[in-house]
Amino acid sequence: AVGMPFKDIATSDSIFMRTIPPSSDTAARTAIRRLIEVSVGVIVPAAELEKDPLPNAVALMSLKEALAKNGELPTGSIRMAISIDGSESEDDLATVKDLDPMTVLISPSSDLSPLHSTRRVFEIFKKNDITA
Repeated sequence: AVGMPFKDIATSDSIFMRTIPPSSDTAARTAIRRLIEVSVGVIVPAAELEKDPLPNAVALMSLKEALAKNGELPTGSIRMAISIDGSESEDDLATVKDLDPMTVLISPSSDLSPLHSTRRVFEIFKKNDITA
């Protein structure tokens, strides 16, 4: 359709938005809705979605938050993305498989070596057959 975004091999599959426009901003929400309609995932922190839901968004939660909520998504969200910082226990990281997130974002804690903490996470994922 004219004016609709299109997706090809060079297009991003998902975008991460730390904040979203308020639902009162219809032009901005229409643009986001159109991205979602052409299968671009819109990843938004769960706290933002709880304040002002965005239909069909992907809710980003820390692993600790996702476990505390038993993987329950905010209203309107269709999938979950998990953020981890590398300091999580091996048992907690193993639960990622049960949560079945769309993706996992790794943002190493500033007090950890990014290389070593990320390597540790990938080793635990491999050991537990986690492919998210």
